[in-house]
Amino acid sequence: SLELSDFFVLGDVWSSSDPKGYTRSTWTLRTDSIGARWGHGVIAFHGKLWVMAGCAGSFSCESNVLNDTWWSVTMEAGNWTLAEPAFAWEKTYCFPARHSFGLTVFSGQMWVVAGHGLGLVLLNDVWSTGDGISWSRIQDFTSNTYRGRWGAVLVTYGEQMWLLGGATASPQADAVSEVLVSESGVQWAVGSLLPGP
Repeated sequence: SLELSDFFVLGDVWSSSDPKGYTRSTWTLRTDSIGARWGHGVIAFHGKLWVMAGCAGSFSCESNVLNDTWWSVTMEAGNWTLAEPAFAWEKTYCFPARHSFGLTVFSGQMWVVAGHGLGLVLLNDVWSTGDGISWSRIQDFTSNTYRGRWGAVLVTYGEQMWLLGGATASPQADAVSEVLVSESGVQWAVGSLLPGP
């Protein structure tokens, strides 16, 4: 059987002008300069590729959880920028460290929802930003309407955000079949249930 020590965490970025090509020769290594991580989010926003948060270095992820946000236009080594204010005194609130979270672009903003935080804490918060630097806490759910979860998928569809599935237990995974829907990021409603076996 496989052990966690049998796996490697990578920090490389690859690109292809022919993503349908199934041979390695159609892919080019762009960089490995943003640090090895897993459970991170990657999204295209305002003409840039954004990489944020995740778990650094290894699969043992109780204390090395990140809340950094990087962007690049070229994805080349040395051309990644940490999204932070120009002056330390301008530093604003950022979302807490997490991995395995939901990430989407909705209504001109990037959104981060839920995830797995430091110390195996399950998060049930909602954050948004228009620039990757200044983050606003939109909602922090404390009722049973929205349980903390990790591994959920967040998508934008039909002028709404949809949060699908995930797991609610840690470290063992109790799968969630509910779908949450929001038109604003503030109010969330339970939609349908995900089909299952």
